[in-house]
This record gives sequence, C-alpha cells and structure tokens, in this order.
Amino acid sequence: MDANFLSPNALIVQSCTMNDIEKVIEKVTSRLLDEKLERMCATLQSADEATENGIYKRKDAARKLGVSLVTLDAWTKAGLINCRHVGCRVYYTPKDIEEALKKNYNR
Repeated sequence: MDANFLSPNALIVQSCTMNDIEKVIEKVTSRLLDEKLERMCATLQSADEATENGIYKRKDAARKLGVSLVTLDAWTKAGLINCRHVGCRVYYTPKDIEEALKKNYNR
C-alpha cells in the first residue's frame, strides 16, 4: 500500500470510467483557465484606464506587459523597450509597449 494513501489529500476513485475522469479534469481545467483569463483581462483594462495623456507609468507598463518592475527595468536597460524620461521619472507610450511585445514574443 502506498504511504500517501492515508494522506488527507488522497483520493479514491471507484466505479468511474477513464472518460468520466477526463471530463471532470477538462471541466475543472477549463474553469480555472477562464478565471485566470478574466483576471488578466481585468488587469489589462485597469492598466488601460490608468494611462494619462497616452503614457504609462512604470508600474502600469509592467502590468500591461505582464512582467515585474525588475524585468521592465532590465528590458529598458537592454534596449528591448524604449522609454521616455520626464525629469527623473520614466514613462512608456503605448507604441513602446506594443513594439516591445512584438520584439520579445516574436523571437
């Protein structure tokens, strides 16, 4: 007998066909993916609404790109995304973000 059998997370399946199990897994996976996509879309919409005068602050640009601020800074230093400096602040235009997405995801 498996040592994990007595685990509180153990599952015993009886009187089910493999087809039944596949349907349940597909349903759960589909629901989880739908929820994740909804959250991603909501994040993108909130980032779009956060733009002022057609520019993104670092945090909003990172959210739009789906990366951390550290990654966004590294991409900027490496020249993978252009930015605009206003004083000591850094901003990104929608065009900068779109070009970065094309560069980084079309490799």
